[in-house]
Amino acid sequence: MDDLDPRVGMIADSGELVARLASAIAFEQDAKLQANLRSFAKLSNADPMMVRLPDSEAWLRIDPGQELTVNRAPIDGIAQVRFSEAVDSDWSLRMNLVGAMARTKALQQARQLLTPLFDAALIPTREQIRTLLKWSPALDRVAYRYCARTTSLLDRLRRPILSNLGRYSSTQDARLVGYWHYAHAMGHITLLASTPGSRPWLVDMADSFVWVNWTPSFPLLRERTLWLAALAARSAIAFGEPVVEKYLSTLALATHPMKSFDAIFGLLAIALDQDRIADAVVAELVKQRSILARPNFPNAAYTDLMLKTAIRTLRESGAAQREFVTSLNIVEDWRQCGLVGLLSAAALRSDPANVLPSGRYLGLTALPMIVALPAEAYYPRETTAHSKASITPGEISAIFERTWRPGTPAVDSRSVH
Repeated sequence: MDDLDPRVGMIADSGELVARLASAIAFEQDAKLQANLRSFAKLSNADPMMVRLPDSEAWLRIDPGQELTVNRAPIDGIAQVRFSEAVDSDWSLRMNLVGAMARTKALQQARQLLTPLFDAALIPTREQIRTLLKWSPALDRVAYRYCARTTSLLDRLRRPILSNLGRYSSTQDARLVGYWHYAHAMGHITLLASTPGSRPWLVDMADSFVWVNWTPSFPLLRERTLWLAALAARSAIAFGEPVVEKYLSTLALATHPMKSFDAIFGLLAIALDQDRIADAVVAELVKQRSILARPNFPNAAYTDLMLKTAIRTLRESGAAQREFVTSLNIVEDWRQCGLVGLLSAAALRSDPANVLPSGRYLGLTALPMIVALPAEAYYPRETTAHSKASITPGEISAIFERTWRPGTPAVDSRSVH
């Protein structure tokens, strides 16, 4: 790997995620470390305290006899200990943390939680995702940086795969599997930066540049599997109402049907999550339809059907959800979501930009169900529930071709291609 290879930074980021999570676990679980901090801050055993984690923006509220809570800011009226500053005054606290990590086996716990996000042979469980989401304030910025690097890596890996599509070899198989694994690791890790509490800094970031080939949902949605589309929806929802205008501008300027689809997808996800703006978003989509569906506009036929699907889905989300679960062969997978989550064989293979028999786009019609479920419910309760989600290099090649090779025949002429 050369110095410009994104994997160099990704390795560092994954190590930082493990280190941050391990230190958080130690603070949570080790009573001796908590007692040392109370002694440093001259607090009694009955006093609550706020502890800022090292090298992190997260604060832990530690109350004797109560479950620890993770916060993004200190709470007024509660004693505060900024661990990194405390160490400057008392170096023994650093050694106390090292001892706590050893006593709690915090590094092993952190690796056990995070490894399924990176290792394609493993599937995260619902409980693992729930635990990781609790620690999002300590992990989200590093997680997002990892995902940004992965987007760059996928752009680099895509070229040799496209050059060799249709040429079967062990090298090409390895390229396809590697690409698939990186894309899905990015999907899992995106969730860690897709909580409501991340919104302020996410919006600041989104406002810091002009959206050209990026939206919060595009890096995942463009890979065109229903599973990654579900995670793309969570990313759009995390940015929320403050980016609605940017999504509308992206839609108005889109020159490719997939960019139109992404903009409409992001708007629909946000509106389904925030009922109070749903009517306003519907009105904007109706307005855009009157403009973009004119025959002289690029991709007018695609855009018209996308907007028609989105408007109907917002107005009748319950009907859209029923249509979704009854129109597809994946119905049984999704009916069992209480047991196995959304990470099903069908969701891994289905194209969100395909058109249902009813004439509506799959990914847009699926959004009411996707948005209604909490993020951890996308995952199985047990890892063993998901052996059928494995996929072959040949299947990955077919998905890659429909996604990235222009002119590939579509299931329906109205499907994006």
